[in-house]
Amino acid sequence: MWTAKAIAELKKGFPYHVAASTEAAKFTRVPRADEIKIDPNASYVHMATNNTIEGTQWSTPPVVGNVPLVADMSSDILSRPPTFQNSD
Repeated sequence: MWTAKAIAELKKGFPYHVAASTEAAKFTRVPRADEIKIDPNASYVHMATNNTIEGTQWSTPPVVGNVPLVADMSSDILSRPPTFQNSD
């Protein structure tokens, strides 16, 4: 829900690229690594680590190379040790 709202704001006039989405599967899973297409020239990658509505949660971050990863962890930040970090 929050990511959809963020994308709606971007559609108001900012360039963006959706690197992966499981909307077609009604968000019942996180994207597989082969579904994620990161633009190496992106300013940053934004993601939500947890979907409280569908009950999905990233256990490890997606590989984003040298692009900064910004993670919305507002719904699960205290549910596990803060070891969620970008690594190749």
